Amino acid sequence: MICAEREFRTAPLIYYFRQIPDYRCGREKKHDLAEMLVCVTIGFLCGRTTIRRSLNWCRNHIEWLRSTWN
Repeated sequence: MICAEREFRTAPLIYYFRQIPDYRCGREKKHDLAEMLVCVTIGFLCGRTTIRRSLNWCRNHIEWLRSTWN
């Protein structure tokens, strides 16, 4: 993905975020924790200044992101 004129890779990033234990209750696990952390992190790297804007950015690029995670 090219953002702010720099290319970065998300596969290694999600690998490290998957190492973080998810302590949420079962009913609160609607979304994968590692994917959410990657989305927020990349959103901030792309200049989004809030979590909501970061997640909106992610929602617009989710197909590309998931294709790089495999």
